[in-house]
Amino acid sequence: MEDEHTNSIKIQSGIIQLDDFIIDDPRIISYLLELKNKNEFNSSQIHDKLIRLLHLGCIADNSTTEDTLLKFSQHIQNDCIGVIDMTNSTKLSAGLSEDALTQLYEVFLNFMAKIVRKYDGEVIKNIGDALMFRFSNIDPNDSIMMKNILECGLSMIDSHDELAKQLKEKNLPELDYKISMTYGSVKVAQSTTSNIVDVFGNTVNRCFKINGLCPKNSLVVGINLYEILKDFSDYEFIQFCSIEIKQKYGYEVFEVKRQN
Repeated sequence: MEDEHTNSIKIQSGIIQLDDFIIDDPRIISYLLELKNKNEFNSSQIHDKLIRLLHLGCIADNSTTEDTLLKFSQHIQNDCIGVIDMTNSTKLSAGLSEDALTQLYEVFLNFMAKIVRKYDGEVIKNIGDALMFRFSNIDPNDSIMMKNILECGLSMIDSHDELAKQLKEKNLPELDYKISMTYGSVKVAQSTTSNIVDVFGNTVNRCFKINGLCPKNSLVVGINLYEILKDFSDYEFIQFCSIEIKQKYGYEVFEVKRQN
């Protein structure tokens, strides 16, 4: 189909160029083409209507540039961020072939991703041998929700033997891991080329940093999450040497265990 220029509206097969906006809603395109075929296409009126719909959020602007691959949301929300990371992965990988190492990562990451989804969490991405996940826009006053988040991390620890069993069935070595969780504000970024969502900010950075302080097959949380969870009687919170860590890293870290 040939391009149709009507002042500031340009109709092409599959998209509408409206000023600096791009609209790819098939319903809008079909409607405009129908008006054109009936000779009822008033470009000025249609332009104004579409601009109003864009501003109201009734239709989406899918415009982008080659330099814009991520769009950051204009709001900040409070999420619980989690990271689970393999321990001694360098040493472990040294004795494996490339195929075996790939299979090891696949089993580990998919195993943990299923646990995240079981507890209604969202897997964000894997970074090497680590998996990053989140519980989005949570209410810290909802005790059921907060306990569910904590149980997700502890369930990963409880599942160590089951993971080892699955690895053994594939002739792969047993592995250990560390889990960290933090709570706080995050900035959300949406890829303009896919449906992938990512999160950024101090809450994310801190989660990765405290993961390095976590003992193997254990769960640690940051101070913000601890303040929300500390009165839960079913769990024990063990503070790491606070003076040394606070001086070196600027924050406090707590290991979480179930009460015996």
